[in-house]
Amino acid sequence: LRRRVLAAHPRARWFEYEPLSGDHEREGSRLAFGEPHRVQASLDEADVVLCLDADPLGEHPAALQHAAAFAARRDPEAGPMSRLYVVESSFSLTGGVADHRLALRSGLLRALTAALDGLVSARAQPLPEWGPPQPTPDAAFLRDPAVQRFLGALARDLLANVGHSVVLAGARQPPEVHALVHRLNRLLGNAGRTVKYTAEPDPERPDPLAALGGLVRRMRAGQVHTLVMLGGNPVYAAPADLAFGEALGRVGGSIHLS
Repeated sequence: LRRRVLAAHPRARWFEYEPLSGDHEREGSRLAFGEPHRVQASLDEADVVLCLDADPLGEHPAALQHAAAFAARRDPEAGPMSRLYVVESSFSLTGGVADHRLALRSGLLRALTAALDGLVSARAQPLPEWGPPQPTPDAAFLRDPAVQRFLGALARDLLANVGHSVVLAGARQPPEVHALVHRLNRLLGNAGRTVKYTAEPDPERPDPLAALGGLVRRMRAGQVHTLVMLGGNPVYAAPADLAFGEALGRVGGSIHLS
């Protein structure tokens, strides 16, 4: 439909924006693989699950599927139970059922993931084409004895379950953290087993925040004759520094379908 609209109206431009999106995950996979992919995790096949600011049992689009898969591995009558490690800044549904939970400010997850990559790489001996491990960040919180114990136990548990673990990062984490998580899953032998990847259906879609900024600049310059908004509420949900509502006043005509 988009292609047909643009073919029928060659002077038209198409922009997409969602205030809550998976674009950090998308760009993280692009950093890791060269093109964007979606992650499909099999929690029922994992003996160890690590969630870095991720809530697969609550916020994830496949939360119901993940909850059933996770519950299948938490029955002591059915065999060895899986173990769940969670690092997060506030309680999530997943964090509430974690075996081991580390409370940590969200902005520190990048340093912690880099430190974990260093610990795992030291023993996993990655192939040269995978690149060197991340240098251990000089972050004060990493010298905390409780954090060191958590990281040490976590690294040992992951390395003891090669091919049978899952590492996940949450949508709020920056692309660099997602790229590191892809590396960890590869180092730990999870890729293609407990973690699989599917191609994004629209790999060339531009960054929505950059696209919205370009639209606002056109609106301010008086270059938009008619603006058609298909759903959403950009006056409310667009970043405040764009002042979308003010720019909308400079558009010749606007139509909102919602």
